[in-house]
Amino acid sequence: MKKKIIGILLSTLAVISMAACGNTTTSQSPSADTTTSEAPKPLDLTGTWVEKNPKSTDMVQEATISGDVITINWKQSDGTSALYWSGSYQAPTSAATTYEWTSKADTEKLSSAILASQDATKKFSYNDGKLTYEVTAMGVTATAELEKQ
Repeated sequence: MKKKIIGILLSTLAVISMAACGNTTTSQSPSADTTTSEAPKPLDLTGTWVEKNPKSTDMVQEATISGDVITINWKQSDGTSALYWSGSYQAPTSAATTYEWTSKADTEKLSSAILASQDATKKFSYNDGKLTYEVTAMGVTATAELEKQ
């Protein structure tokens, strides 16, 4: 009797194992993920940037990046403005968290602006949500730090 029970158990196990091998349902492997992950988008710096913690609240720097141009104005508390910089902008092509470029001055626009930079080029840096560059006015140079609005 024990031999019959053992034989039945072995037969049952053999049938179960054959059925398991012949299973036609498919499972997805982890590498065959059905959700599509998009490639990271390049850093987007376009828009309006305003100086944070300026030395004076009467006049702050405000930059606008649009297309391939960066324009920076001195903004006064009474709402008037004066051109400080107009130059080239080269947009990032990767999703980096930091970015630097050298802007070439639009000398035609800057030539008639009294408070404009006299530099032929200006180096800009983006890091940690801040756009920074050197500002020189009346012989004093400081670093401007702007944040996107």
